Amino acid sequence: MHILKGIMVAMAVTAAGIQSSAAEEKVMYCEVAVVGGGAAGVGAAIEAARHGKHVILFEKGVSLGGLATNGYVPTVAGNIEGVCLDFVKRMDSLGYMKCRERTDGEYHSPVFDPELGKIVLEEMTQRAGARIMYDCTCCEAIVNNAGTRLTGAVFHTKG
Repeated sequence: MHILKGIMVAMAVTAAGIQSSAAEEKVMYCEVAVVGGGAAGVGAAIEAARHGKHVILFEKGVSLGGLATNGYVPTVAGNIEGVCLDFVKRMDSLGYMKCRERTDGEYHSPVFDPELGKIVLEEMTQRAGARIMYDCTCCEAIVNNAGTRLTGAVFHTKG
């Protein structure tokens, strides 16, 4: 696994989504930039932050979870471990996790409340130490001269 270090993120901020030459630019730096706040992106951001990396998670929408929460497909399938297990346990502790069966403390095909799932994922991401930037669209990847390493990214946001 390669951790990207020293990533420069330039953001072109425009009022009401209108592109103009007078757009405000903001430059941010991080060790790990995660583009997309779906289940995989949230998991990557939380794990990197837990390992002491300076993380910024960029999400195009206004909540985390991707299809699981925003698409109302709130089922967890497969082996449940790591950040996913932490999420399932947190939702269960709040009483918002339903399981078809539970044996020996393992969860099998749990289903959760997607609206509360958005809140819990945001809370977990922030508690891990990652920063979340909502309403951001990645429009350019900046690579080194050899084209072998990502060194930055450009995002557009409404502010």
